[in-house]
Amino acid sequence: MLLALALLLPPLALAAYWSVALAQILRTFRDVPTARDGARLARTSPPTARVAIIVPAHNERAVIARLIASIRAQTHADLHAILVLDRCTDDTAAVARDAIAGDPRFTILENGSCPDGWAGKVHAAHLGRAEAARIITRDGRPFDFLLFTDADNEFDPELLAATLALARERRLALLSLLSTPARTHWFEKIAQPWAGLELMRQYPLRRANLPDNPRAFANGQYMLFRADRYDTLGGHEAVREALLEDLALARRFAEHKEPVGAFLSAGMLRVAMYDAWPAFQSGWKRIYIESARRKPARLRRAALHTLAAGVLLPVAGLACAILLTLLPPTEAAAALRTSARVLAWLAFVPWLACATIVVRQSRLPAPWALAHPIGAWLVARILARAARDLRRRVPIRWAGKDYVLEPRD
Repeated sequence: MLLALALLLPPLALAAYWSVALAQILRTFRDVPTARDGARLARTSPPTARVAIIVPAHNERAVIARLIASIRAQTHADLHAILVLDRCTDDTAAVARDAIAGDPRFTILENGSCPDGWAGKVHAAHLGRAEAARIITRDGRPFDFLLFTDADNEFDPELLAATLALARERRLALLSLLSTPARTHWFEKIAQPWAGLELMRQYPLRRANLPDNPRAFANGQYMLFRADRYDTLGGHEAVREALLEDLALARRFAEHKEPVGAFLSAGMLRVAMYDAWPAFQSGWKRIYIESARRKPARLRRAALHTLAAGVLLPVAGLACAILLTLLPPTEAAAALRTSARVLAWLAFVPWLACATIVVRQSRLPAPWALAHPIGAWLVARILARAARDLRRRVPIRWAGKDYVLEPRD
C-alpha cells in the first residue's frame, strides 16, 4: 500500500501544477479580449482614424508580397503603408513593387546603413516614422495612429478596423496583438506553441492588461500606437539600442502611466516567423535573453521550470500511472489501490486540457498536445543555451547585424 501511495505522488503533482495553469488560462480567455471582439465592435461602429503602417523589412522577398496583399485588402481603407527596406541584399524591393501594383497608398523607402548605437530594426522603424511625417507635410492630413508590423505577417481583412475599434473603446495608447503562428515546418508544430507559452508564463496577458502596475508586454509583430503619445514619449529613438524593442516600448509606456493593451489575435494575425530550425533557435534565444533582461540566472531558472513542468512531471506521472496499473492485485487494501490507479490516470486531465488549448490556439489538431514533452524539452534547451551564450558573450545576429550582449547579475 505504501508503494501505491508513493507512486501516486508524481501524478498528483502533475495534476496540481496543471490545474493552476488551466485556471489561469481560462481566466485569461475570460478577461482578455481578442481581435475578433474588436471586429464585432468595428462592424457596429466603424473607426474613422487615419493610420500609417510602418514595415521594417530585411531580406523578406519570400513573404512581403503576402503582407502587401493583406494590407491592400483591409476593410479600413484610410491608411498609408511605408515599407522600410533595411539593408536588403535580395530582390525584396522588386517583389514589393510588383505586389503594390501602383497602389498610391504605399511608399517604399530603401535604407543602406545602420548607425552605431542603434539596433537595425529599431532604426528602420524610426526612419519609417520620419517618412510618415513627410507624408503629413505633403498632404496636410495627420495620422491618428502608427502601426508597426513585421513583413512576415498576414492580416485578416478586418484586422486593422478591429484593433482600431479596440483601441478606441479601451482608450489605449498602445495596443499589441499576439499572432497565430504558421504550422508548415515541424518545429512550428512541436516547439512553437510551447515557446510562446513560456513567454506568456513570464508575461501573463492578464497582468499586461491591468490598469495599475501592469507587467508591461507588447509583441513587435503588431504594435498600434496613438501617434501623439508615441511622439511624446520619444518613439523608437528612445529605445534605440533595444534588441526587443516591443518590451522596451511597453515598459516605457507603462512607466509613464500610458494605457497599454495586449490581446490575442484569434487567427486574425498570422505569421511565418522562421523558415528553418537554426533560425528558430536563434530568434527565440534573442527573445528570451531580452525578456529576461539579459540575466543568465533567470534564463537558467526558466529552463529548469520548463523542463520540470513540461517534461519531468508528465513523463514521471505516466510512468507511475503505468506501474500502479501493473501492480499485482492483493486482497488487503484492494479498494484503496484501485482508487490510486483511477486518481493517477485522472491526474492527466488538467495537463491534457492545457496542452490541447495551447495547440488549438496555434490552429493545430488536438492530438499535437501529446507532443508537449518533446516541445518543452526543445524550449528548455533553447533557454539553457541562451543562458550559456549570454554568459560567454556569443554574438547574436539579427536582421543582418551582429550584437554582443553584456550579461547582468
